[in-house]
Amino acid sequence: MATTSMLPFVKFDDGSFELPLNCFPVRNLLRNTSNPDYAWVVALRDTQTRRFAAILTTQSNLDNIHDETKKKKRPPKEKLVEHLLDGFYIMHHCAIEDPANVAILNISGRDLEEVKEEDFYLFDNVIKIDASENQLPFHGFKTFPNLSELTLAFNQIKNIKLNVGDYETLVELDVSYNNLTMHDFETLGILPKIRILRASGNDFSALPRRLAKPYVHTDT
Repeated sequence: MATTSMLPFVKFDDGSFELPLNCFPVRNLLRNTSNPDYAWVVALRDTQTRRFAAILTTQSNLDNIHDETKKKKRPPKEKLVEHLLDGFYIMHHCAIEDPANVAILNISGRDLEEVKEEDFYLFDNVIKIDASENQLPFHGFKTFPNLSELTLAFNQIKNIKLNVGDYETLVELDVSYNNLTMHDFETLGILPKIRILRASGNDFSALPRRLAKPYVHTDT
């Protein structure tokens, strides 16, 4: 077996307290940096280190630029508008991404006051809405294409106005505990398909005459 005499620059640690600089693991003893012939190695290493650092910095800058470009191209994120019922609110409330996935909508007691009617055309599968205990207008739901049941109790509704074609699919309506008068109920009489009308707690004591007329079945 070879001994340390064969390696003039290397010896094994003898266990003494004095820190051995030329014991295994080999460090810099075999690389004499003071030797002029070794200087080019040091210079090359430093050059490569600086180049690598420059590449990393450049790549980092490119990544930052790319991220900023993506952020600029990304459409602005919509925000919920306080007290507003619109399409974005419904999708957020129902945790869905496709308006067609909503059939029954319960927004009771949500402190809503305004509506964005043009958004509701997209929700063509909604057939039932409970919007009680808000402050929403009566006309606000007429653009749901297939709405058949609507609850608007406790909404402080008054002065109902309807146009021909409004709420054509509505069969059941609850407007209990609002501020409706006899005139408002006469207006509701133009709704073509209403079969159930709940109207407790409003400002009238009797139904209008034309609403009290018996239904006559005309089919033969």
